[in-house]
Amino acid sequence: MNMQYPDFKKQEIELYDKIQKLSDEFDRLNKAGKDTTDTAQKLETVLKEFLLFRQQNVIKV
Repeated sequence: MNMQYPDFKKQEIELYDKIQKLSDEFDRLNKAGKDTTDTAQKLETVLKEFLLFRQQNVIKV
């Protein structure tokens, strides 16, 4: 899949932001001793999405 670099970068940043948000939420819940199952599942889904995105959009130099 050929993507324009700015579009690639925008989508990559959006995925990074989702990962960071869910990681922070997981840490907060874990420190509070609350159930992290839902957040962990969401994080897993976003990490898989990110991995697939990177595999499909490898920029060759």
